[in-house]
Amino acid sequence: MPTMARHLADVLDPSNTRSRVLADRGYDSGVNRNVLDEHHLEGGIARRTQAGKEPGVRLKARNRAISRTRARVEHVFAGLHQLGGKTVRTLTLARNTLAITLKCVRYNLKRLVWLAAHDLA
Repeated sequence: MPTMARHLADVLDPSNTRSRVLADRGYDSGVNRNVLDEHHLEGGIARRTQAGKEPGVRLKARNRAISRTRARVEHVFAGLHQLGGKTVRTLTLARNTLAITLKCVRYNLKRLVWLAAHDLA
């Protein structure tokens, strides 16, 4: 099981009002499905196919629907990664928080300029 998949229960936020958790195939395990059930959350984890078998039509459609939504979020993380990601070169928590916040502001301004240039803002 991938490292991040072991910590799904640790990152679930009870104050989040969404009832569905979307995740890629790396989180597809019985343990994670049980964690979602315990937290009364609907599973939106893309499913893996069994080794040596072709995925069925329903499985492909399910994974495609999950991927469409996740792709919108993943583009934001990719944009932040282009700006240096979460790497910071300061020693205090306050300065680290400021550095990451400024990267997010920079990303949002860059996105706003792009949207304005394409008459979408």
